[in-house]
Amino acid sequence: MGYKRWKKGCMSSQLLDMRDCESQEFSQVYGEIRRIASRLQPVWFRPFFKIPAIRFKLEYDHWSRRWEYPWAIFNADLQPGMCVLDAGSGGSPFPLYLGMSGFECYAADPSLDLGKPKNNRRRRFLSFLGIAAGWNLLPGAGKRRERSLPVRYCPESIQELSFHDGFFDRVFCLSVMEHIPKLEWSRCMKQLARIVRPGGRLVLTLDMSKQDANERAYERLIESCPLDLVGNVDYPVPIPDEDKKIRHPGHGYETIGLVWQKR
Repeated sequence: MGYKRWKKGCMSSQLLDMRDCESQEFSQVYGEIRRIASRLQPVWFRPFFKIPAIRFKLEYDHWSRRWEYPWAIFNADLQPGMCVLDAGSGGSPFPLYLGMSGFECYAADPSLDLGKPKNNRRRRFLSFLGIAAGWNLLPGAGKRRERSLPVRYCPESIQELSFHDGFFDRVFCLSVMEHIPKLEWSRCMKQLARIVRPGGRLVLTLDMSKQDANERAYERLIESCPLDLVGNVDYPVPIPDEDKKIRHPGHGYETIGLVWQKR
């Protein structure tokens, strides 16, 4: 499997626009990621995995993923053989897509270890059934079957990444920062920037409530990141309702995509 470049060129940092998903390029990337997610499940469970409510519970397959995944791929300016990281990945199919596309891929998330105690019984039960979940280590990872997975899984938090400086050509962090206290954002951004090699890119998406979007919460990330932002993400506030209806009709929260380059 390979990946295709976005024919219209790099779009740089921007607010989510679901109209992008109407393009063949976006549809191909998201469709392949969905196929990977389905193949992770045991054959007997795949018909149930098609039910949106079940898929959402297992994978946090929010509506915005349909835009985020392709947008991240096309804005990363990926080149063959690159070493990439999906920070805060959980058991997402996104790093598998990268690994299956020929990149040396790592995934880092504290949930890839023991996770919260309240999830342990649920984790063990799903693992016993062979069911993959976005908040759990993939079935077979950490065992002998791990060698067959095109991703190296690391149970690490963004705040304490152990990779040495400049280890990755590209770092992805998709819909993760909104789950981390804002007081820790500065520490996270410095860690992510540290492990990007000179000339490399950091590609990040952030889900924002209506209030956070109107208060430009994303600016905290920009102020904390020592890399160069690609593009201009300025937008009028409060965000007009008509604008929302055009970009993501029927949905509440905002998602912003940010791209940085390291000198």
